Parts: sequence; structure tokens; C-alpha cells
Amino acid sequence: GSNWELQSKDITDNHLNDVCFIDPGNGWAVGKEGTILRTANAGVDWEVQYYDPNMDLEGVSFTDPNTGWVVGRNGFVLETNDGGNTWQDISPGLNNDLYSVFCTSPDNIWAVGTGGAILHNWVLVSSGTTNHLESVFFTDSYNGWIAGDNGTVLHTSDAGNTWLAQSSGTNNHLKGIYF
Repeated sequence: GSNWELQSKDITDNHLNDVCFIDPGNGWAVGKEGTILRTANAGVDWEVQYYDPNMDLEGVSFTDPNTGWVVGRNGFVLETNDGGNTWQDISPGLNNDLYSVFCTSPDNIWAVGTGGAILHNWVLVSSGTTNHLESVFFTDSYNGWIAGDNGTVLHTSDAGNTWLAQSSGTNNHLKGIYF
């Protein structure tokens, strides 16, 4: 991280909101106007895999080079099983904006968003808050954390059966969490 190099600056003018690399070479980025970009060479080159000017995408997560999910505004969810060559709309019918998605396996997918929304495998679960939730991360299938508005931090140690509030020491909006 001591040296940074600009790569592929001309691929899109759209604001990008999230990036996911599954190994040093393979990654995806998502953003405004339904933009999904993919690299297979550590970001040297990027290709546009998806574009929808009527949709804003906020989060992306992959479990392997083929299987991944993208979330966005108005509960929009896309899924791929071929590395992003094709994307299927699997939106669960929610109006909540979804800001972050994280998966520990193809059968254990978490997403968070507005109004305290937590989704597990695209089913709404109780969060105990109405604060907007901005980021979700799991260290394994049992231990996960969520960060959000007004300093919200939620933690589970039982695979998401219960979410407990933790003190963050701030009332600021927390946009990301990672361990």
C-alpha cells in the first residue's frame, strides 16, 4: 500500500460505490447507473458487464469466480452464476435501499439497508433498529457485524439469530465495517 497507481480511469464516468476481489486478480466494482465492472488482471483492465441507467448499485460480494450478488436502491438484487456474464434480477420485493451485501457461502448471504433492514438469504430479519444500516461483514458463518447511521454497530455471534447493539463511541454515520 505504499505505492498506488491509477488504473483504467477511462472505463466509466459513473461514481463507483463498492468493490470486491475474491483473489489478487479477479474483482468487480459497482456504482451509479447500474454499472458493474469486472477485472481478471488485478485492475489493469476493466470491462463493463452490466449497465442500467435507471438503477443505482451500492454493494457487491462474490464467493468464488462465478457466484456473486449485487444490491442497490429500492431493494434491487442481481445474482450471477457465471462470473457476471449474465445477471438475474432476484429482487425480494422490498422498497428499502440496500447498501451492502456479504456472503460467507452461496447459502449464507447477508444484506443491509435503509430503515434498519437486514436480509438473510433475501428474507427480512429483525435488527432492533430503524437506523439506516450501511455495511455488513462476517469473519465466519457465526460472527458478523453491521455498521450504520448514528454510530450504530450490531453484532451477532450466533449466525444472525440475534443481533445485539454495541457501543461505537460516536453518533456519526458509519459507512463501512471490516475485520
